[in-house]
Formats: sequence, structure tokens, C-alpha cells
Amino acid sequence: MDDQELTPWQEINPTDSGRLPALRSGHSLTLAELRRSATPEQLQSELTACLALVGAVGMTEDARCEWFKAARITLEGIPSDLLAMGCRKARLVSDHPSKIVPAIMDEVRERWEYRFQMPPPVRGDPPPAKDLMACRGQPMTEDETTELNAMLERLGATARYRADGSRFMVGGEV
Repeated sequence: MDDQELTPWQEINPTDSGRLPALRSGHSLTLAELRRSATPEQLQSELTACLALVGAVGMTEDARCEWFKAARITLEGIPSDLLAMGCRKARLVSDHPSKIVPAIMDEVRERWEYRFQMPPPVRGDPPPAKDLMACRGQPMTEDETTELNAMLERLGATARYRADGSRFMVGGEV
């Protein structure tokens, strides 16, 4: 569906609102990606949707501009996924423009602070654990294959994998 075909609801509540591409693709995010600020366009889109739902039609153009300016200053640096999460909450609970930003902050404050308190990885730290379930069917080390097959066994699955990525079934099935 292209932009011309969106309903008004879809325009202010896009299905992928604020979700980072990495979350959709399944790969891990780096610390830099987790800290990356929302773009001005993302801020405008999310905040506009919030403001529209609280009935701010009575606000003058100048008042809306001032509100957006104050909201953007307050939320400066917020990562896009946290902005989307906070705005979803704000759209559910806010009934006045003055309640939108506090609702966003209440929803994301701890996560936002935690991300910026996390120390950057130190050279020599072990790499993040590989998501073995996502690697099924791909070549792996013998240790990874053993771990994956143990996970599958605990889950009650009948499929198992060899180090070359080939799959076989346990219990006599081929």
C-alpha cells in the first residue's frame, strides 16, 4: 500500500512506527544503534499522532508550534524505538496535550537511562552469543551444533542438525 492509499488512522499510527529495521530482520543491535536518536521526522510524526488524539484542535497554530518545540527539546536524543513505545502509551492514556510528554517519559525513562549507562564493549570481551535457533540449516561449529541439538531436544522437536547445516529427524524418520 503506498502513501496515497493510507487511511487517516494508518497515517498517524504506521504499523512499523519506530521499530528499528534490525528488530524486524532479527539481528542484534549494537550499542550505537540502541542509542541512535530519533530523526526530526520521526519525532514530528509520533508527536503529531499523539496531539491529534487529545483533541488539540482548539489550540492555535502558534500554541501547537510552541508545544512541538517544547516536546522536541524535552525528548531530544530519545531513540526511535523508545519514542514509538512512549507515544503508543501516551496515545492510550493522555487526554490533554500537557500529559503527552510526561506519559512518554514515564513509559521509557528507565530503558532510556539504562542504554546510556551501559558501558561500551571492551576489546577482548567475548562476542555476543549466537542465536543458534536462527542459524538452523547453516554450517556451525561442532559445539554450536551440539548446543542447538540439545535445545531442540529440550523443546521436544524431532529435527536435529549436523555441523554442515543439514537436517535429520530422530526416531527413525528421514
